[in-house]
Amino acid sequence: MVKSDFTFELGKGQEEDETLKFGVTEVIDQLFLGGEEDVSDVLDEIDLWVDLRDDGPYNRVVEVPKHVVYVRIPIKDGDSERAAPVFKKAKQLVDASLSAGEKVLVSCHAGFSRSALLVWWVLSEQTGDPESAWRSLKSKRHWIEPHENFRPFIEEYVLKDKAEKDVVVKEAVSLKG
Repeated sequence: MVKSDFTFELGKGQEEDETLKFGVTEVIDQLFLGGEEDVSDVLDEIDLWVDLRDDGPYNRVVEVPKHVVYVRIPIKDGDSERAAPVFKKAKQLVDASLSAGEKVLVSCHAGFSRSALLVWWVLSEQTGDPESAWRSLKSKRHWIEPHENFRPFIEEYVLKDKAEKDVVVKEAVSLKG
């Protein structure tokens, strides 16, 4: 199923913004992380694009190739009330695609909060070590900063025990690391 329906009229999106161009990061062999300014750079290479941008007329309009399964799950940055259902659904899609050997792109507006949080969660479960997953992700995309309002979600779903919470949450969510 290919879905290319953005929730705004074609041509009404934001103009290109070079200040938000950070590039797409290949986190692991099949998993990419980026912002809306950069997604076009890898769309020919991927099978699934999970788009976590919120609804708004300021989103860039991106043409989605027919071979890409496009899934838009809008969430505002820091929306703690919707975090669990949105990130659970997105993670389910990412996990299934990765398991099937597909290449996946996860994005949000700039590629440093919502999408980084989801990718961190995926890596944490793959490695069984949220702290190591965070440090690996941060080394590849040093500007990532999950919104501080996502802290309850991170503590409940990404981190498993108190020791990990103390170390990783301070670095990841304090936005100082």
